Amino acid sequence: MTDRVRTSDAYQLGWQEVVRSSVEVIGRPTAARLRELGGLTKIVSDQIDGASTPGLDANLGSPMFPHTPRSQLHREVGALRAEVQQVLADQGSA
Repeated sequence: MTDRVRTSDAYQLGWQEVVRSSVEVIGRPTAARLRELGGLTKIVSDQIDGASTPGLDANLGSPMFPHTPRSQLHREVGALRAEVQQVLADQGSA
């Protein structure tokens, strides 16, 4: 079921929205700024919670075990953090 969620448009667009909005919220990534915002995990989690991608809360699994794109993004917060860090690093070298 996870593969079905990961290949959905809502998941893909949600991932992009979370990365983009996390980078925007952070702005200039200083240690003080990240502490002020509660750390990178909190920033990414907050952006997942606030994402407005259509279909992000659609259950793509069974009624007993909801598998929504948003819940999958929450399970992959570590990978999202890594991508946000990479985008920030790439912007710093530009």
